[in-house]
Amino acid sequence: MRYPIGSRATALAIFVAITFVVLCIVGTVRMYTPVPLGDDWQGYLPFNLDVLDGKYVSWLTLFDEHPIVLPRVLYWLDFRFFRGTYVFLIAANFVLNAVICGVMALFIRARFERPFVLGLVALSCALVFSWIQVDNFQRGFYGAQWFMAMLFPLSAFYCLHASERRPVLYGVACLMGVASVLTMASGLVVIPVIAFVTILLKMSRTRIFASTALFATSVLFYRWQYIISTHESSITRTYNPLTISLFVLTYIGNPFFYVVMPWAAGISHVIGVLRGEKRLTDIGSSFDYGGGIFSPLHLGTAAALMAGILFAVLLSKVARDWFRNGRSDFWQAAILGFILIVCAGAGMTAIGRASFGFDFATQDRYTTGPILAWIAFGILLLARCRPKVKAAFVQIASVAILIALMPTEIRALKSHRAENEERAVAWRAVRAGAATKSQIEMIGRIDFIAPNLPRMRAVGR
Repeated sequence: MRYPIGSRATALAIFVAITFVVLCIVGTVRMYTPVPLGDDWQGYLPFNLDVLDGKYVSWLTLFDEHPIVLPRVLYWLDFRFFRGTYVFLIAANFVLNAVICGVMALFIRARFERPFVLGLVALSCALVFSWIQVDNFQRGFYGAQWFMAMLFPLSAFYCLHASERRPVLYGVACLMGVASVLTMASGLVVIPVIAFVTILLKMSRTRIFASTALFATSVLFYRWQYIISTHESSITRTYNPLTISLFVLTYIGNPFFYVVMPWAAGISHVIGVLRGEKRLTDIGSSFDYGGGIFSPLHLGTAAALMAGILFAVLLSKVARDWFRNGRSDFWQAAILGFILIVCAGAGMTAIGRASFGFDFATQDRYTTGPILAWIAFGILLLARCRPKVKAAFVQIASVAILIALMPTEIRALKSHRAENEERAVAWRAVRAGAATKSQIEMIGRIDFIAPNLPRMRAVGR
């Protein structure tokens, strides 16, 4: 079957990608505010103020349980040269996401015939820039961590795959593993997974020793960071196997929450209009559509959990097939290794966050990893298919993604002018010491805001 690059399927995939990227940019611009919000008061501002005060050890201290050394480079550049307006930080996050797309394109090009590459890369870009991860785009503090936390492991395993022909790239893979350790706590598992895959692929003992030594060093470094960090972590750990399992499965299925939940909310809204209970224009959030077992939020969470279970079952079969077939395919090993990183990160997140309930795994800032895991798993399955199936997949997936995610994507067009103006007023009131309780809660917690305000005034911020 001929499948030219200019075919309808590829053109449709490119259209979807361009639409999603444009909506992502528009949504980020419309939501932008220079006012510090939420965790900015705990992570972004204290670090930068400490550096200005000459407390350079702050570069290496933990934020909660995370060793965010490399994200802090972006925080510092934004604060130092852009006066903490988050403009540079948000733009840098878009660049990080673009690089993620580039690395995924390298994975696709390494296994697929040339006519299919452009369409699959376009679909990957559409998902990587989808608005379902809104917090990571419009909140620069979160985005720098999560995008780096996925970019470095993805790059590490691509280099691991490429080292089959260019051995020097194994060293680059290990360096990417080290960069992962300096990004988030989940990065600690990257080097041991590299070592594990190295053993399975029957590589040299030198590589096994080098990756094992790097892992031991990274653990000691993390332990040292823990010792020098003076603040107490705000997380409550849980080790209940059932709770952790439910959280991990829901975490992996997270993107499907944002497929089912908006559509369920839309259907509930239409039913309410038909019953005469509300007007067509009275569109609220998903929280406004009931709290019963069939509420949009519960249906979305159930969809995420079911998707996670399906993912686990299919992944187990694919991994078993690879293991039984001689463990010689570096490309499949790299894809499986990256997916294992996302799953391990889900487990580590579960230990620290599952105490809030397994539905907490549907937070939009957690969406980046699962999106990439589903993309990676999708190309892993598709690589086994015949050309006719690949051609049909690009076309069907383009339409499915457009329809499934459009309700969420459209929300990127929503105006946040009034909300941002209220935040600006609240920020001015807080700086003047005349803020009400509701104004303080609008931008953060008072126990985090209060210690930083005098320091910000002292440096003219």
